[in-house]
Amino acid sequence: MIIVLPQFLLDLNSLCDLILKTVTAEKKLPDLKGYVCLVTGASRGIGRGIALALGGCGATVYITGRTLKPKEDTKEGDVGGSLEETAADIKSRGGVWFFPKLSNLVFLFYFHYDSQVYKLFSRIRTEQKGRLDLLVNNAFAAINYITSHDGMSYWELEGSGDAAAAKAWDIVNGVGLRNHYICATLATRMMLEYRGELTTTTQSGDSEKETQKASQPSDDSSRPRPGLIINISSIGGLRFLFNVAYGVGRSVAS
Repeated sequence: MIIVLPQFLLDLNSLCDLILKTVTAEKKLPDLKGYVCLVTGASRGIGRGIALALGGCGATVYITGRTLKPKEDTKEGDVGGSLEETAADIKSRGGVWFFPKLSNLVFLFYFHYDSQVYKLFSRIRTEQKGRLDLLVNNAFAAINYITSHDGMSYWELEGSGDAAAAKAWDIVNGVGLRNHYICATLATRMMLEYRGELTTTTQSGDSEKETQKASQPSDDSSRPRPGLIINISSIGGLRFLFNVAYGVGRSVAS
């Protein structure tokens, strides 16, 4: 499932409220107790709104981001927000959240480092006995960059040196696209393994089902098997917005 949203054309805090109102407008919220979810970029905006909605339905929510504590004077991209605030709101809605420094809270890290992404999925695998029902790829780390370079030609970004093209691309798409792919790959493996559907390729080239299956709770039989990945994109994937690197990255995510 791909969700395309105008991520930078709306006030992100208002967008968070809109998501919550849309979900809570239903007469009966879905019961997501026992479901394990990962929402990246959950300190503000779309990611925060999704995380709070999942928490309100009773899900166990792992949230990630770069801003841990509320900032009184400095705001990330002029929109504020923090993981501690998101975690507190999830708890108030009856959800479960995770944090590395305390027991059973949120997970803070920088998506620029692959090793931290690997550790995150390893932690979820260990703590949730291999279960992951939902991944929401929402993290993006170049808001200030794309807005400050809006309208510049792609050959002008980051100067005229030979490495300029790669630098501009990595700044814009290192988190918003590259890590979407990495997280989706790791999540898919975990989901398929939990369902007993993971296949491996033998030395002869034949495919066979993974024989080792994650242990599943005995009361899980009536629940749908895990396996939903959502990529948050933007209107920049449908028409030109900001610059070429951003447009290409959002188009691929869509």
